[in-house]
Amino acid sequence: MCAVEGQLPEALTKVASRSLDVTLCISVLEHLSEPLETLVELRRVTAPGGICLLNVPSWYGKRMLELSAFRLGLSPVESVDDHKSYYDPRDLWPLLVRAGFRPHNIHCHRHKFLLNTFAACRVD
Repeated sequence: MCAVEGQLPEALTKVASRSLDVTLCISVLEHLSEPLETLVELRRVTAPGGICLLNVPSWYGKRMLELSAFRLGLSPVESVDDHKSYYDPRDLWPLLVRAGFRPHNIHCHRHKFLLNTFAACRVD
């Protein structure tokens, strides 16, 4: 497999179906206008027996990120200003199901002092 560069979700269409044992989507979904399309593609390219790992900022994390960027100047303003959404488990879990991950294979929880939501989605 060679590196694929491009915009999501279009770049993932260049990856063969069911070809990756591990797919990572770390600090990406919150920047996408249509995250479901990317999740569908991540599900498609994850091989049977594989796992898709996702990390996104939570709604509580939104407050901390905005404080850090807009008031304290400790984080890049452009990155935080580009966020389209935030995800608690109750927001992310239904999207993962709509993308084709099976509910019994989704483990979704908050971490990092509740600032982030993490999901591990196994593929049958």
